[in-house]
Amino acid sequence: MFLNIIFFATLYPVLFIICIVFALQNSYKDGMLFAVNMKREWVEDENVKAIQKRFKKEMIWYSLILAIIPLAVFLFHTFPYR
Repeated sequence: MFLNIIFFATLYPVLFIICIVFALQNSYKDGMLFAVNMKREWVEDENVKAIQKRFKKEMIWYSLILAIIPLAVFLFHTFPYR
């Protein structure tokens, strides 16, 4: 039980930091997008915009999954294993 509380309390701040870092990678800043040097014309390409859109959508799903797992473990730790 104590280990579940530690896991529960420490994972959410880390998840929050990861979401912020990845969200910042999705924006064009100082000539970089996704930590790749790109010209402004390249960023405006439809293929790049589609990649950005897919990245944002996947990040939302992964964040939700990573947020649900520790909550489920914390709430359902008392279920019998047999």
